[in-house]
Amino acid sequence: MTHRIWKETKTLRRRHKQHLGKLTAPYKELIAKTTQKPPETETTIETESLEDLAKIAETLARPILHTTDGREHTFYIMDNNTKYQHKTRT
Repeated sequence: MTHRIWKETKTLRRRHKQHLGKLTAPYKELIAKTTQKPPETETTIETESLEDLAKIAETLARPILHTTDGREHTFYIMDNNTKYQHKTRT
């Protein structure tokens, strides 16, 4: 039974990683991983999609920073005291 649970857990992790890979693949040149949580800012703008965030990154010529907290992934851009972000769960 323990082996079955381990195998199912491993399968789920692989699926989550594949999902994240598909989500980020078109923007891999814009995304930088970080271990720091996004800072608190005066203004935070949530985007509907990672694609929308990528458009902002290209317009502002800023990288998209990516951090994780468990299964929650936060992608964000800092521009002075404004944070643009998109959150997703895998």
